[in-house]
Amino acid sequence: MEIWLNESMNDAWELGVKPAIFRAGYKPIRIDETHYTGRIDDKIIGDIRLSKFVVTDFTQGDDRRPR
Repeated sequence: MEIWLNESMNDAWELGVKPAIFRAGYKPIRIDETHYTGRIDDKIIGDIRLSKFVVTDFTQGDDRRPR
């Protein structure tokens, strides 16, 4: 499982999503906590292909993600 989150979602990740995924027997991974050299998009696509499921964050606040 791989995830990138807006900073405003850190508590939701640390206190809810991450422990729930771990308790369900899966390895929770956040791409922004992954050390990787090379193309990050290749890493993301590769990890998604190996994942049983993916949790995504579509929140947008004042610090909207660039398109």
